[in-house]
Amino acid sequence: MNLRFHLYTSIFLLLLAFDTQGQANFQFKNISINQGLSQSTVSDILEDKKGMLWFATFDGLNKYNGKDFTVYRADPGSAVRLKSSKINRLFLAPNDLLLIYTDGGMDVLNLKTERLSSDPFLNNTVFFGPCIYDDSSIIFSNDKNELLHYNPYTAKVKTITQIKNTQGASVRVDHIVAHGNSIFLVFEKNIIQRISKQGVLEKEYTVSAQLQKAQIYNNKLLISTRKKGVFEIDLDTHQEHWYDQSLGILNIVKTNVIDNQIYGLSYGYGLLKIDTANKKIISPPKEKDRIIYITSSYKDKKNNIWIGTDGDGLNFYNKSQLIFNTITPSYLGSARGITQGGNKMYIATFSDGCFSYDLASKKVEQVFYSPEKFNNAIGYHDGNLWIGHDHNGVDIYNLRQRKIVKNIPYLEKDLLNQHKSRIYRIDDFDEDNMVVSTRSEGFALIDKKTYQITKKINQNNSAITSSDVRYVLLSRDKQKVFVALVYDGLAVFSYPDFKLIKTIKVTKKDQLKISVKHIREDENGNIWLGTNGAGLLVYDKNYIKLAHWNTQNYLKNNVVYATLPENENTIWLSSNKGLSRIQFNKKNDTLTISDIQNFNTHNGLQSNEFNTGAYLKTANGLLAFGGLNNVNIFKPNILNFDRSNGRVSITDFLVKNKLLATENVIHYLSQIKLNATQNDIGISFIMPGYNEGIAIEYRYRLKGYQTAWQYIGARNNIDFTNLPEGAYEFQVQARYLNNFWDKNITTLTIEIETPFYKTWWFYLLLALAGILLIGSIIRLRINYNNSVN
Repeated sequence: MNLRFHLYTSIFLLLLAFDTQGQANFQFKNISINQGLSQSTVSDILEDKKGMLWFATFDGLNKYNGKDFTVYRADPGSAVRLKSSKINRLFLAPNDLLLIYTDGGMDVLNLKTERLSSDPFLNNTVFFGPCIYDDSSIIFSNDKNELLHYNPYTAKVKTITQIKNTQGASVRVDHIVAHGNSIFLVFEKNIIQRISKQGVLEKEYTVSAQLQKAQIYNNKLLISTRKKGVFEIDLDTHQEHWYDQSLGILNIVKTNVIDNQIYGLSYGYGLLKIDTANKKIISPPKEKDRIIYITSSYKDKKNNIWIGTDGDGLNFYNKSQLIFNTITPSYLGSARGITQGGNKMYIATFSDGCFSYDLASKKVEQVFYSPEKFNNAIGYHDGNLWIGHDHNGVDIYNLRQRKIVKNIPYLEKDLLNQHKSRIYRIDDFDEDNMVVSTRSEGFALIDKKTYQITKKINQNNSAITSSDVRYVLLSRDKQKVFVALVYDGLAVFSYPDFKLIKTIKVTKKDQLKISVKHIREDENGNIWLGTNGAGLLVYDKNYIKLAHWNTQNYLKNNVVYATLPENENTIWLSSNKGLSRIQFNKKNDTLTISDIQNFNTHNGLQSNEFNTGAYLKTANGLLAFGGLNNVNIFKPNILNFDRSNGRVSITDFLVKNKLLATENVIHYLSQIKLNATQNDIGISFIMPGYNEGIAIEYRYRLKGYQTAWQYIGARNNIDFTNLPEGAYEFQVQARYLNNFWDKNITTLTIEIETPFYKTWWFYLLLALAGILLIGSIIRLRINYNNSVN
């Protein structure tokens, strides 16, 4: 890994403005001493080539595999005993060496063996301001004001130059920056020297302030000062500028560029936008939970962003982990229905009333609340909300007058007494009518203007076999009506005469009875049925089944509340286990899943359980799904997230429940040899670089002992007992936000030697011993017979 890699982070995206029109909302997680971090001040962060993260703190070095911490300190009992537990910087060299700059000096840790270098130079040298020189070495100053170059592989040290300053010999170099062919020495007080890598003084700058951190951006040297703000030196023109609005900034820890804009991570002010054109600092908006005291940052191989702080431990987010927007405020309850009217969405919640959500301003407002009425459905027409209730019919609520202008009881008295009067859905049916689907009274068409029932259909006056109707949909050609029955599948009627055309009650393959929750007709005339327990069914316009997707073929749950299209070959599905994004292809009159991603509360969903009827695709392409706690809304075609399955690292190898002692740490090994008695083994593994909560699943097999892959879900360890002698290959894979395994396999060869009593030479010895024994018996017999005679 290049030593400069850890300087280039992208943490600023997560603090940019949130936009529900399509921007993903990235959320911080915190890792502190409660999760095993040794101390809450994190001074530096690095990742090794095996994916292990290393955190420098003021109380030890922390190794993090994505789940567990291992801490090394200066204590006598520490497995790796450092010179000091207070660690200031980390440097990673390409050949698995970690350089650890502590208050007590420099340590070099071999990551393969996790043992410290015994180089005596490290024990007898004082280090000041070390920095990366090239990919395999560092430079630093010592207590003799020498600028030195150190190569940890060869243990060679050379002097670049004797540092000379105009402030007096006692003033030491506090900070060093290597850039191109130059080295910048930042002194404790007000001098900056630019020297060549050969040690020749090229330029000296005087700054009338006490200097702190120095950063280089676009060939400009930016320096934080203690009381006067940020100072810039143009390295080409040597022009100098003080930045406006930078007074009081304690320190710019690091800088970075996003969309041609430079940002600074500061100690004291959090994230800062740096306007280099106008020479000023633009402070971020004040936020109660904003991270203020930033000490370090890092972007790992999986685009996880880590921010080290002074006192708040690690703040983490995964740039590649999709986080879905949730409509605020948080008191928005269980969403039962969603509709659109103009530039607003309207949401019916079961017990908290109905809300409007402005798609432009993102403002939420409660527009209707009646404590004695439980809302279960909502529709919109011409400035009126049609609100369906449990046991209270349908209210027509005028948004301009802000009052109920009509109530449609739509009840039989005996049904009211039996509490069977639920309104399931209210939908815009055609130019003249809304359609109301009910629990026990079938469905009805209601005139949009007069609010009179124009058609009422149930099992008493039509061919449908149940009056429990979940959803009614007019076909695109307006010649058919699809009726979703709670217990009796799908009924298809001609329109407008309502003659029965087709019923689909069971799945033909397994004779599973269909309970339909949702109907969608796509642009090709295919009919998509979300069911209560049978998964998702798709039929063509001739009612020939194209697909049946359930938990047997990649769905997380067989309860499907809705499907909404992203494009012709991609849908989003809501269920009792979150949202799924399904990509599919049609081949030989069959729809086949080509890819699927599943999302849950760890991705910001309102809950894992969604609700019947609470879904909508808005006119401008937003998808909204409502559930037990709120509504998620997003624009799918601009969601970008990395789903690559990283490589698994083996973390522990146990023999008879004890860790196996090895020369190299286990995740650097490719082969382990065991004796015949060491045939009870345990193996632990992890996909590094992730925080807890992100869905990772594993599978494994022991080739030579097993042929099929063994799926173990989130479990990350496995045991084998009484293994026969022989050669095996342990294979393990992980998947992240995927339902498909890729070719990225971690392997470990395991050889168990044959016990001596099964070897050829042992059998030969037995045969020889047998021959000798038989010969001895024969000889004794002959001797006995001779003595008798």
